[in-house]
Amino acid sequence: MLLKIFNKKTVVIVPIVLVILIAGICIYGAAILNQDSFYEGVVVEGVSLSRMKKEDAISLIAQKMNERLVDQKIILKGQNNSWAIEPSDISFKYIVDDTVEKAYNIGREGNVLERIRRIIKLKKSNVDFLCSPSLNRDGLKNILSIIKKQTDKEEKDAQIAYLNGEIKMSPETYGSEFNIEKNMYIVENAILSEKFDGINLEFTKKIPHITMDDIKDINGILSEYKTNFNSLAENRSYNIKLACEKINNVLLLPGDSFSMNKFLGPRTLENGYKEAPIILKDEFVPDVGGGVCQVTTTLYCSALLSKLKITSRKPHSLPLGYVPASFDATIAGDYIDLRFDNSMDSSILISTQVTGGTINIRILGDLNKKGNQVKLRSEILEVYEPEVEVIIDNNLPINEKIMVKQPQRGLKSRLYRDTYNPNGSLLNTELISEDVYNAVNGQVKMNEKFKEPEDAAILDEKN
Repeated sequence: MLLKIFNKKTVVIVPIVLVILIAGICIYGAAILNQDSFYEGVVVEGVSLSRMKKEDAISLIAQKMNERLVDQKIILKGQNNSWAIEPSDISFKYIVDDTVEKAYNIGREGNVLERIRRIIKLKKSNVDFLCSPSLNRDGLKNILSIIKKQTDKEEKDAQIAYLNGEIKMSPETYGSEFNIEKNMYIVENAILSEKFDGINLEFTKKIPHITMDDIKDINGILSEYKTNFNSLAENRSYNIKLACEKINNVLLLPGDSFSMNKFLGPRTLENGYKEAPIILKDEFVPDVGGGVCQVTTTLYCSALLSKLKITSRKPHSLPLGYVPASFDATIAGDYIDLRFDNSMDSSILISTQVTGGTINIRILGDLNKKGNQVKLRSEILEVYEPEVEVIIDNNLPINEKIMVKQPQRGLKSRLYRDTYNPNGSLLNTELISEDVYNAVNGQVKMNEKFKEPEDAAILDEKN
């Protein structure tokens, strides 16, 4: 009887307890789910925000992050220099509001059961949110642009010159280039990772084309050749000096090629040249740049004496007075050129000197490799006699004739290069070229009744 009564009571009590329990849970859940402060276990930057209002949390975290930046410097390093940047220079800051908002929303997303499970889990295991840093990229780029201006440096070749009989050298200088975009990536990643101290910048080393190693073996004169000119011919002398200046102290590394046209540039008034006689269609006529062919010829002979590899050379159409036949080289426009290669295994230097009416062009290099003595030799194979055209002019006295155009013999010639040992014995002979120079026919004016006087005197002669 008592058991039956107990069972009846239990039946009545259990539902009541369940109702009370569920009601309690609902009341507790409603209170928790509707809580307008941070849940227990929510942490931002190591600071617990449990039961703290959002506005208070933002103020607290903002203060903490600002304190972190007090006296903070961002240090960039490179090129044995360092640059200190204030965080404010690049508007560096921590994103507090978004971080606190994200922390506040934990336990507030999903359905009721998901939220409750998350809130209960927070009590057992805290979740710490970190504030993300941010910066102004334009501000950082401006700072890196300043660093570029301070550090960029052009490389400079080693220099060599032959002056007053001495070889002068100065060492090369290495350059540096600062790539802004590349360093933006490096610096930005470091700063956003909060690595402020000792951010290493990257610089590209610019290596000069010519170093002391390239010129250190040039220690003396390998060859030199001289030609003479009339220094009283003002314009021609000017052109000769200008051309010599343009090729003076030209350095050729092993394998380098030299072009006379390239270094002289166009022979024009705009390029500084003056009008002087040149050979055109077997005649001497005035034109801009007259005289540069004598410089070309002098260089050609010096290059031959150094046994450099001649790759392009053309003789004049007429014999010249300042060198033997086949010793000459001409240039014209950009279609006739003197070119040669530095066929040695060390560097060479071209040196020019104009003294009075003499051109002297030297090739300098490693005297240890000079070896034997070299000489150039011309051989005349044929001579072509010119004709003289007689122009009748009865206005002239019968005993007078005028040479209108001076006749000139033509030639066929060869150029040889002879090599001798130090004792003066001939080692070998090379045929360099075989050339033909046209004969120039003359012209003379005279009266048809002209008779040659016994002394064959010519009263008036014009060139």
